[in-house]
Amino acid sequence: MKKRIILFIYIIALLALAIIYGKKGYEPLFSIVGSPFSAIGNLLRYLSLKSSALNCLSIILYIIISLIPIYFLLVLLLKKKAKNIDLFFLALLSASLFLTIYYYINPFLLKDIFINFKEITDETIDFILLSGISSSFYLILFLYIGIKLITSKTLLNNKSFLRFIDFITWLLLFGAFYLVPSKLFQEIKSEYSSLENLKIVLSSLNSFITIGLYIYSLHIFKNICIRSSGFEIELINETKKLNHLSKVIIIYLISSLLFFNIYQIVFGKHIQNLRFALSFPLTEILIFFLTIFLTNSFIKSNKLQEENRLTI
Repeated sequence: MKKRIILFIYIIALLALAIIYGKKGYEPLFSIVGSPFSAIGNLLRYLSLKSSALNCLSIILYIIISLIPIYFLLVLLLKKKAKNIDLFFLALLSASLFLTIYYYINPFLLKDIFINFKEITDETIDFILLSGISSSFYLILFLYIGIKLITSKTLLNNKSFLRFIDFITWLLLFGAFYLVPSKLFQEIKSEYSSLENLKIVLSSLNSFITIGLYIYSLHIFKNICIRSSGFEIELINETKKLNHLSKVIIIYLISSLLFFNIYQIVFGKHIQNLRFALSFPLTEILIFFLTIFLTNSFIKSNKLQEENRLTI
């Protein structure tokens, strides 16, 4: 019950953020991921310009914040759990954090770096900060977490891995209830024809359904991980569910792509922004084909084991 209440509050908060930030010109995701760095950069810049004493305080805060990943490294070293991967990535994260905050404090320095641009506006600087610099920090962080999980000896039943699945689920919810509505608010316009606005609404609905299918597949996969100790009936049932769902997702991905292409062909004269998808979502389809193959192998293996038991 407690988890459901937290989930409900999270979804309501995301929808509220979509209404507040969703109509901004740049990608709504960047406005969220960059906001902590923007707030820190603005605070440190304000302190540094206020007085010499506050300038010293801002430098101390800047160093303390930049060294946060190093604090985690020290904890691992004290517990004698640090590995080479921790040394490399936590040091890299600290350096990335240092540079990210530095450019948020001094965004005008980006003009000296991107000198090939004829004109760099404030919007261009914001875009570079959000989509380039701050996103690089998050990519390093996710790569570190991913490698840590992959190299774990008890990958499937590791509590950290199950938490990571929960984290991915919450990220997908973020996409469903923040990014999808935000994109809808940005793209739908009164000057468009009703057929074009309908296409935008259907496209948002399609994204919402696709993310929902991904979340459900993750939920089933988590159940399989929890029951991975043996060939219990519940484990087999969950594996069959994932197998059937993977087939549904592949069919849905291809069908939705075909639907929107046909829609634009039929109503092309009423649509200003034609966006024909000329390629399939190959990555997603390959992942779910692999899932089907693995689940089929698992089910057949269990069937053979049961037949051997009956024979004996």
